[in-house]
Amino acid sequence: MEKEKRNDYPEVAKLFRVIDASTVTVIIDINLVEMLERKEKVDWRELQKKNVQIWSNRVRDFPTRPVRGSDELFCWSGKYDDFLVYMAGVLPLLPSNPGAFVL
Repeated sequence: MEKEKRNDYPEVAKLFRVIDASTVTVIIDINLVEMLERKEKVDWRELQKKNVQIWSNRVRDFPTRPVRGSDELFCWSGKYDDFLVYMAGVLPLLPSNPGAFVL
């Protein structure tokens, strides 16, 4: 709880991981990313609602970039919609890079 009060979300993620999987957190809302990069206080509920988990060995294949000031958070820069979620930005990559995605 101490880490959460200090908005140290990467450490909270390490300490309270329910399922230990090799994924990274990718924030899908640019406004939220900008707040994080300015070190502003972010509501944990918003952070929880506006992120996706992507396999860590695939994150560099997709349209992401690290959130400034964080080694573990990424931001989504590709297409995103409520139906396909981040796959809306991944599917167009398939014809040009067939190895970038594996079902």
